[in-house]
Amino acid sequence: MFGNTQLDSLLNSGREYSYKFEFQKAENIYQRLITEYPNSPYVFHYLSQNKLWFFLGSKDSTFKILYEKYSEQALHMAEKLYDKNEDDPKLNNLLGHIYLLKSMLYASEGNSMDAFWAIKSSVSYFEDAIDLDQNYYDPYLGLGTIKYALSFVPGFLGWAISITGLSGDKELGLRYVKLAYDKGKSAKTEAAYHLAKIYTEYNAEYDSAKIYLDYLVEKYPNNILFLYQYVILLIDTRELGKADKILKEIIDLNDRKFSQTISFSVFLKAEIAYKQNDFNRAIKFYDEFLKRTKSIDYTGLAHLKIGLSYIMLHNNLIAKKYFILARNGNLDIPEDLKAKKESYLFYDKKFTDNDRNIILAENYFASGEYQKSLNMIKRINISELDFDNLIKLKILEAKSLLFLGKIREAESTIIDFKDDKSFNNLNYKAEYFWVLAKIKYVENDLRSSQKYLELAFESIDESDNKLMRHLVNLNSKLIRKIR
Repeated sequence: MFGNTQLDSLLNSGREYSYKFEFQKAENIYQRLITEYPNSPYVFHYLSQNKLWFFLGSKDSTFKILYEKYSEQALHMAEKLYDKNEDDPKLNNLLGHIYLLKSMLYASEGNSMDAFWAIKSSVSYFEDAIDLDQNYYDPYLGLGTIKYALSFVPGFLGWAISITGLSGDKELGLRYVKLAYDKGKSAKTEAAYHLAKIYTEYNAEYDSAKIYLDYLVEKYPNNILFLYQYVILLIDTRELGKADKILKEIIDLNDRKFSQTISFSVFLKAEIAYKQNDFNRAIKFYDEFLKRTKSIDYTGLAHLKIGLSYIMLHNNLIAKKYFILARNGNLDIPEDLKAKKESYLFYDKKFTDNDRNIILAENYFASGEYQKSLNMIKRINISELDFDNLIKLKILEAKSLLFLGKIREAESTIIDFKDDKSFNNLNYKAEYFWVLAKIKYVENDLRSSQKYLELAFESIDESDNKLMRHLVNLNSKLIRKIR
């Protein structure tokens, strides 16, 4: 791998121990290698990578200082070797990864321009590595993750992207990471992790994501990062009981180096309790998350959900307090920005039994209890709903019927709304057309499915990543069938 058999073997052992979260064993190997191979940049790079994992997983500045120390040593040594032999593809790949880690640190601290310039250097080294050896596939992992990540950069940072000459592409990113997984020599484990993330977040190919995560959690059962990603997949596929069990395992590991990841795990336990309509338990876990977290990410959403939980428990006065607090999350992430907008609506809203039953029905659907969702919908007096809430309810009803295999009933539930002029100001327009497109796809009416899907793409808010991934998924299926 790096030109010295013993060094390569020990570096691989250190990385394996790291993936197993046996970090002291990895540290012992790396410290031995520093003594035996004091001029190897690879040792310091992998040490720095572990320290960066710890910092991102805990927000403990001690780990940041150690990361920066080892990263600078790795960069200094790698650049000295590069000056002597810039045509070494593996050395170019290493330099690409060193700068990629730097960009991750900068991004985590909101230093966007520093992150983009580090990414630019990283891309340059990865591309050079590939040009130098067409049969060397490891650099595609770094290139792929960068291409994928840049595609999510919000629009207000477009100027920074244009200055640095970078571009994002989800599909190309996926293709590159898959290439690294299939043909790379030392990138397989990390490529599997990124593929699982991409298949979950980009195109909702949950079966594909599960294949990679099953492999990872079986091989590395104590790896909190792999377990956490598995939980996200399980929540998306509505396997809440299984997700809750794994979250307990993560929290019970109580690893100080990943205390922030554990905080987010507590948040997900709250989300599961909320979706299960267990509002007292949800409040308990949201509150625990807010006490534990060292980040403002999702604090707006947590406060909003506590407020809604109190609404469901008929304690409207306390709910108002939390709706005010919901305005103070991280407004750079869609979830907290949406929470802020909704907090103003909910603060002045007089919640009715209809409103509470809609929340219960939505939660039954999110829990995979589609019949219970339908039963709850029947209890709602639709004559009292405004058009937005009516169409929201009809979409939910159609989705529940669709998942129960009642295709014709699903179609008849919403088809009559497609020409309604009220759609011009409708928040649910994209999801409405996606449901129609999905129904037509199941009926094998591919032309109609494609037509409705195009309307969904035209209507969607691009920050709605959860719906967008389902649109992309259906589009891929249509392309394969039409071909």
